[in-house]
Amino acid sequence: MDAIYREHGKVLGVVRATVDYDWAHDRKPLAVTVLLDSAEASYPELKQKFQLEAARKLTELGEYPRAKKLLETLLTQKPLNAEIEAALADNFARSGDNAGLASFYRAELAAVKASAMEHVEKTARLAELRRGMISAASLLGNWGDAADQYVELINAYPGDEGLTQEAALMAGARGQREKLIAFYSKTVEASPATLAGALCWRACRRRSRLSGCHRSLRQGNSHSA
Repeated sequence: MDAIYREHGKVLGVVRATVDYDWAHDRKPLAVTVLLDSAEASYPELKQKFQLEAARKLTELGEYPRAKKLLETLLTQKPLNAEIEAALADNFARSGDNAGLASFYRAELAAVKASAMEHVEKTARLAELRRGMISAASLLGNWGDAADQYVELINAYPGDEGLTQEAALMAGARGQREKLIAFYSKTVEASPATLAGALCWRACRRRSRLSGCHRSLRQGNSHSA
């Protein structure tokens, strides 16, 4: 395989076969080298693909700073790229930099909010990032932040009963009952028929037995009478 690569190192199929062979035969650092060398001889789009794959492999090898540098450069070239974001988030998580992971998600969330993405795509991307923020906040024990992101997710997807039940379970287990109760008390008072508020109340009552949710919804309905 080495001889073939030396002779035909600019042929895409040979590069792919060499990388796969090296990675599968305990020559993983060589696979990364092949990817990075090939990236330098490639057109821009293929170069970025090779660099992204190399960065992911470096993360797997535990070379977190080197991988992170590559990924941050790629993200400046292709802002809001979901694949690069996911690879960078994985780098933060594997390296144990939970605070960095949380900061990364906050920055990307702000960038997506400010972007001109089409509404459906933006909603989906925000939801994906909020899920990441919940994971990061959970690792740090920042349950208030996790509750905030659940609220935003429920508001974006009010018909997802599984999500509201998940939020209620987290709130009950992590001392965030009052936070969810307070938020949805205001929601129901402002709009007693709101689906998000009603579903959150139902999940709270079923899963976390938050009697305050029941009381808030009952009060909200009396206001609407």
